[in-house]
Amino acid sequence: MRIELGPRVRGSLLGSCRFQCNVELAERTSKRLFKLEPTKVGNYVLLADVYAEANMWDEFNQQFKELHALLLTLSNDMKEKGYVPQTKVVLYDLDEKEKERIVLARPQRKN
Repeated sequence: MRIELGPRVRGSLLGSCRFQCNVELAERTSKRLFKLEPTKVGNYVLLADVYAEANMWDEFNQQFKELHALLLTLSNDMKEKGYVPQTKVVLYDLDEKEKERIVLARPQRKN
């Protein structure tokens, strides 16, 4: 009888892949984990860490872009549901949009 691994076990397995530098197992594990927890940012960071540990910088950059896209989606969803960023914690002399970008950890767009 095959037992289906839950997200906690898969997350632990993905984390251990970094220390073992096992890219193949990390990729297989993360595919299922991303289906189970598509909005859990930490899982994407773990896979990016595996790529970085293996000096696979092209894959790392690809994963980094996906992570930023997910963060942008999550921050937009939060705002749609009524979240108001607390920009007063940003002590720099910036306009409100820039302060909001900092609070929401959005990457700066290049024009």
